[in-house]
Amino acid sequence: MFGYVVYYCGAPVPYVAKHLKVIALSSAEAEYAAASYACKEITFVRKVLVDLGYVCNGPTVLAVDNEAAIKIATNLGVTARNKHFADALHYFRHLVDHLVVKPTFVRTTMQRADGFTKPLGKTLFRPWVASLGLK
Repeated sequence: MFGYVVYYCGAPVPYVAKHLKVIALSSAEAEYAAASYACKEITFVRKVLVDLGYVCNGPTVLAVDNEAAIKIATNLGVTARNKHFADALHYFRHLVDHLVVKPTFVRTTMQRADGFTKPLGKTLFRPWVASLGLK
């Protein structure tokens, strides 16, 4: 499972929870794949905003809670750890390389998409819903 939320001016625009379409062999690959899917949505939202007349200056910040996934995206080339990744997943790397997306490390406890992929108890669920702006 993976999930993401795209914000514009502090409000959630799309939010998604889906099954990963690849079988990840590591947590870094799973996070990298989830980031790649989120990048597709970010690209779509940016294009819609441009069509509506809003200017998107600079890269969109993408919160990722796996430092290895960020390193894979920012370091060009193939390594033993990423040589088996599907080419479709490298869309994340492409957007980072072209300064459309800027991956930023966010601790799991602060990750807003976690409620889409994990069961949360009442004490964690209510603050999570409030942090999304859906309350």
